Amino acid sequence: WKNGSKISLSLEKNYTILQSKAPKAEETASLLDQVVELRAELEERIKDLAIFRKELHEVGKLMKIDLFQTTGNHSARHEQQNINNHRHTAVLADRVLNSVQQTANKIQTLCTELESEALP
Repeated sequence: WKNGSKISLSLEKNYTILQSKAPKAEETASLLDQVVELRAELEERIKDLAIFRKELHEVGKLMKIDLFQTTGNHSARHEQQNINNHRHTAVLADRVLNSVQQTANKIQTLCTELESEALP
């Protein structure tokens, strides 16, 4: 009888512990799902930004070619201003891309930490 009651108390205690950890596990799983979705979304945005960056680079090449083909001083100044605008835009695109990549790396680190904490 004494051993039976000890086993019963032990089972009740373990069940209570499991119950208290279950919401945390569900919450962690939900957070992991959200992080995975965000990561996929960020990877897609990084690809889009890389494409945008290449397109900007190509436009810059074309603008330089046009600069040498234009006649007249006023037109050349206007083209030079366009090239400067392009360079500024390209620098901004690089900064955005780097920022997004840093964010993606931070999310990857968080995913790894969450996964390691979620493992038994």
